[in-house]
Formats: sequence, C-alpha cells, structure tokens
Amino acid sequence: MIERDYITVKKSIISLLESIPEPTESIIETFVVSMLNNISTPLDKDKLIAEIWSELVLNAHYEKPDIYEDSSQDHVKWLTDQKKKSIKWLYWNRYAEDLLEGGFNPKALDSVDDITEDILSRMEDPQREGRWDSRGMVVGYIQSGKTANYIGLICKAADAGYKLIIVLAGIHNDLRYQTQLRIDSGFIGSRKEPDKPEQVVGVGLISAKHKRKNLEVPLDVTCLTTSSPDGDFTKKFAGSRISTSPDGAPVCIVVKKNATVLRNLNEWLTDLEKKHPELPLLMIDDEADNASLNTKKYEDATAQEKEDMTSVNRQIRDILNKFDKSAYVGYTATPYANVFIDPDARSDEYGADIFPRNYIISMRSPPGYFGSDTVFGRKSSGDAVDHFPGIVLVDDDEIMLPPERRSDSTFVPKEISPSLYEAILSFILSTAVRTVRNEGVDKVIHNSMLIHVSRYIAAQGTNSDNEEMQTGLTKLIREILDSIKDDLGIADSDRYREFHDFWDASFYPRSKDILDRIDDPMCSDVTWEQVRTVLRKTVKSIKVRTLNGGNKDDKLDYSKYEKDGLNVIAIGGDKLSRGLTLEGLTTSYFIRTAKTYDSLLQMGRWFGFRFGYVDTCRIYTTQDLITQFREINAADAHLRYQIRDMIDSDKTPANYGYKIIQNDPKFRITQQNKMRTAGKEIGNPYSGSLKQTYKFQVSPDIVMDNFRQVWQLVSALETRCGYENTKEGNYLWKNVPVDLLLKYIPDIKLHPELGMGKDLIRYISDRSSSVESPELTHWTVVLVNNTSK
Repeated sequence: MIERDYITVKKSIISLLESIPEPTESIIETFVVSMLNNISTPLDKDKLIAEIWSELVLNAHYEKPDIYEDSSQDHVKWLTDQKKKSIKWLYWNRYAEDLLEGGFNPKALDSVDDITEDILSRMEDPQREGRWDSRGMVVGYIQSGKTANYIGLICKAADAGYKLIIVLAGIHNDLRYQTQLRIDSGFIGSRKEPDKPEQVVGVGLISAKHKRKNLEVPLDVTCLTTSSPDGDFTKKFAGSRISTSPDGAPVCIVVKKNATVLRNLNEWLTDLEKKHPELPLLMIDDEADNASLNTKKYEDATAQEKEDMTSVNRQIRDILNKFDKSAYVGYTATPYANVFIDPDARSDEYGADIFPRNYIISMRSPPGYFGSDTVFGRKSSGDAVDHFPGIVLVDDDEIMLPPERRSDSTFVPKEISPSLYEAILSFILSTAVRTVRNEGVDKVIHNSMLIHVSRYIAAQGTNSDNEEMQTGLTKLIREILDSIKDDLGIADSDRYREFHDFWDASFYPRSKDILDRIDDPMCSDVTWEQVRTVLRKTVKSIKVRTLNGGNKDDKLDYSKYEKDGLNVIAIGGDKLSRGLTLEGLTTSYFIRTAKTYDSLLQMGRWFGFRFGYVDTCRIYTTQDLITQFREINAADAHLRYQIRDMIDSDKTPANYGYKIIQNDPKFRITQQNKMRTAGKEIGNPYSGSLKQTYKFQVSPDIVMDNFRQVWQLVSALETRCGYENTKEGNYLWKNVPVDLLLKYIPDIKLHPELGMGKDLIRYISDRSSSVESPELTHWTVVLVNNTSK
C-alpha cells in the first residue's frame, strides 16, 4: 500500500511541476511538503525530493540529434501527419507503456519517441511499390541507451508494416544472448528457454492486461531465435514456424555476426524470398563498425578481387539485396571505421556496400550521461586528479601482467596485486552502500565489478564449482572472497578493522569528492555503522563469472536474479570489449592496453548512467590508459562536430572528407584493414595551428553586417573588460571570457575559402565547455589602430 501511494504521489507532483520551466530543489521541496501534509500515509520526504529532482532536472534537457539526409537519393517522403494518424502504433504504445511501468524516465521516452520517428521517416514506406533499399547509420554513445532506441524503432517499423526484422547482435554468444533478452521483453513479449514452458515477459504482460480490458493488442511476433545457449538461428528450428505474408505478423531474428550463422540464414531466406519477395525487410546492425565492414583491400584491385569481400560483409549485403524492399540501419558509438567505407563500392551479385548513403543521425550526449569526457577529459596529458575523482591510479610496478608477459598466452598469475585487492574491497563497500540505500525500497538492484587485465584465458582463468578445476585470476579471487567471508563471521575480526580503516582513509573521502563535482541528491549519506551490518551478507552474495571461451556456461544472467539482484565480479577479455552491459557496474579494474581508438573506447564498460550511486564508482587504471582515453575524446568530439559541419555545409559523406585526429602513430584510429580508403594523416586541423583571414568578403551588405558585429563586440569588451593601450596605439583586452567571443564571432561572415566556418566555432565551443578539462576559456583580443596608413 505504501509503495503504491508513494508512486501515486510522485507522479502527481511531477505532473504539477511540469509546467515550471526549471524547478529548483527548493521548489520541489515546497510541492512535496504541501502534498505530504494532505495525505495520511507516511512517506519518505527526502527520497521523494531526490527522485523527483532526478527526473525533472537531470533528465529535462534532451538535445535534438544532428541529422544528415542526402536529398539526391531515391527516397520518397511518407511519414506525414496524416500517415501517422492512420497507423495504430500498437507495438510502440505497449513498448512505451512497459518502459514507463519499469521506471523509464518520461523525458527520456519522449526523446526515444522523437529520434525513432526521425529514423523511421528516413527509411522507406514499407507499402511503397517497386524495388527500393536504404542505408543509414545512427551514431550514439557507449552505454547510452541505443538498445532501447533500436527496439523502439523495431516496434514502430512493425506498426508501419515491415514484416521481416533481422538484428545483427555482435560477434559473441554473450552479446547475442543479452540482446535477445532485451528484444524478448521489448518486442516479442515472451521468452523461450530450454526445458521450460514459454514465459510471458515485458510487453507480453502489457498485452495480457489489455486483453483483460478488451483493448486491441498487436499480433504475436514470430521469433526464430531464443535466449537459450544454442538459441542462435538454425534452419532446423526455423523449419515451418514461419507463415509470414504481407498481412501477417512480423518475424524477428536475432543473430550474431558469424559467417556460418549468416550463411545458414541466407540460404533459408532464399526460399522465403522466392515465396514473398515483396516482404519489407528491416536489418538492425548493432555495433555496425565491428565485423560488418568489408576489410579487403580495394586499391589496385581487379574486378574479381573487389568481388571477394569479407564473408560477413558479403552475407549482409546478399541478404539485403535478396529482397525487393530493404532498410539497413547501423548503430555504433565508434564510427571511425564506418566513415572510411568506400561510398561507391558495389557488386553485381551482392549489391551496394553498407555505406550510410541515405542518412546519418548523430545523437547528442543525453543528460546525466556518465561518459568518457566526464571521466577522463580531453587533454592529452595531466594527472588523474584533474578527472573524475573515482579514478584510482595503478602504478606500473603493481601491474600483475608485466609488459613482457602481456603477449604470453600461457602466463598464469600466482597472486593478485595490492591494487586489485583494494579494488575488490572497493566493490564490496560499494555493494554494501547500495544495499543500505535500497533497504525498504521495492526495487531490485544489480552490482557488478569488471576485471579486464588480459585477453588470454590462462590469465583470466576458468571457473568451476569444483575448486580443483579453478585456475588463474578466477581461482585467486574466489579464494580471497572465501577468506573475507569466513573472517567476517567473527565479530571482532581484524577484517572489520581493515574495512573500517579503508572506509575512513580512502573510500568515504573519495565518495565525498565525487559528490562535490557531480550533483546527485539520490546519493544519500551512508555511515560505516550501517555498512558494517550488511558487510558479511554482501560478501556471501557475490558471484564470480569468467567470460571467455573456456567458460561457455558462464554468462551475466541478470534476468535470473530478478528477485534479489545479482552481485557479480566479471572477469574477461574480448567478450567484455563490446556491447555487453554490466548492470550496476560500480568498480572497474582495467589495465589492458589496446592499439586502436575504437577497441579501447568500447572496452570502457563503465560508461552509462549512474543515478543514485555515482559516488560508489571506482575505475582502477594506469596513467598511460588515461592519456589514451583523453586523446580519443578529443578525436571523437572533433569527428562529431564534423558531422554537424557537413550538415551545415550542405555536403555529403562521400565528398566531405572526414578528418580524425591521430597524435601517436602507434595508437591507431581503427584497424588498418578498415582504413583502405583513408587518405594521409594531416594531424589536428586546429590544435597548434595559425588561422588568419587573408581573404575578405567584399559585398557591401556583408561588409556592413560584419562592421555591426565587430562594433557590438568592441562595445561589449569595453563594458566587461578593461583595455590597455599598446605602444603601437592598439587597443588590447586580456582574459576575455570565451562566452563573450562566442556570442558575436559566429555571426561574422568570413570568406568560405578560409575554411573557418561553424566547424572552427564548434571546436572552440567544445574545447571550452568540456566538463572536466576546459580549454580556450580566456582570450586576448587586439584592435589594431590602422590610422597611420
């Protein structure tokens, strides 16, 4: 009863506050107190204020994405207001309802609604006659909600009439399994597991509720893959399950990007295409920069060699080319390889490559997103103290896999380093803090720790209930947890003193430093006394999962712990490098190096949303890795505002010529075979360079407009900044804040051949507004006295 009253009161207050543009904490408190004074149920005032503040303030400002669309392509605009009214949107509406019931933020849902409509409108109308295809790409951020986005797109596409939906879900079974679970919940509505009856989940529960109320529900989706360990596509399982027709229910297939799996799917689709070539196909390519691209060399290649594309790329293109109507949408947070796809690559047999020739949608960083820029900043050097206070430096002499052993696939660590032991203590305390905060709350939370030190199974170890079969890090960590658990069973154990000392000296002060920088009222204060009472229970609950080829049965099965939550230490390498979500990730021990931007950035599983527990997050890593992440951040920001500049310049991806910053020749942008069409390295076009206006606009109207802008700037400088007279008679203003320049300079019209348009303005704006490492924040301005000439 109390929980239901709490939700009702919370929704009522949020509804009342939505009319206030920027509600402050004090305004929210006034509404909460007023509401609580008028009800008899005792509710937690501080918790209400914190959660309402989070929903209304942290998530209130969703910026619209940057959208490029090539108007020269064969696209017919179709999603008019009238067309939208004629579509029932049954799949989308039940998905939206399921998200809201699960606590999804309404503002975030509005953003998903808008963006998925933007994407759908740029795909073709599935009812359009004739043969057509489209290629698009959505650029997001790591762990920023792209799965929720493309499930929303799938629902809307099904409502509009797309009948065959194929999701390419990474290259590992773990990611395919995790994606299948999400799609089961958000689109299918049921889950199939071996030796168990079919289970109704997610949107299926919404449909069941609607049926009881005699409301219309969408047709059941036929899914040809399952969440079982061997649930990837097979022709045997597909069999005769499909009875798709233009008027029937949609068919969904979730597969990993494996040449054999895709070949089997392709062969099976050949028969389907013969019966129903008119079926509209939607292909979602998750992690579109990984495995999907053709990495064969094109330079000086013969016609036959150009046909010999990589097998996964060939299967993808063959599937798309097989149907008269197809739409391909690639999702990625690291599009560095995608911009190097040959836009003109085409095969007579397999059709055009997956270059996003029709549209590119670049999403903005969502509010409250805990991203690489927040964690590491953008400078190429500096101390960790300039970054997120949760970063803990691992000294080189503490690294348990020394450089000379990192390429040794047989190396097995005999003991853990002091820094890894501290990271384990941090994870235990983080989990205990979250347990205390969640007491009395009807909400399941998961807690995860990531350990990523090597790609080799020997170092990671193998997991087994049989202790004699355990090896490597897995064995060492299990032994430590068992030892801690046993010691905490003794009331006056030295372990309690060890945890208490670490809490006082490091964990609690660092948490305070984090909250001094990142405002999150949901992070309520927790005392050592509260933590102590749940410490042993916390340690006993922690599982160890080793995700590698030697532990095929180990997976992050959060869905099986929906009652009490899963507390897990995940040890791994390549399987933890892309796409996989670690729920409630608080502690990361990451010392594995990478040779490319995209590989390293994708390894950062700690990015995402951390409302209510950001103060418990810790990242144990090295200074070298921090420096590399900063370099990536600068390059990533520059690429994203090049996409905006391409849109403003009315150019296409084929003729714009993207430039990606690379400072260290040993630290590459992406794999060399993905950069076949890349030109020579030219360095950062702005950093350390001199930009001059050696050409001027001569149109009288432009000259007059520019004079007005400069006059307004000078007037503002005189008001806000005192000037000096130089010996040459010039006017000099020092320490001019960048916001003053950005208010006037963008409207000054420079000669187009200078190459200093909105791209340069955005470069200055992005550098100066960086959350953690702002640069170019103050300028020197000089007005040259030219009266003597």
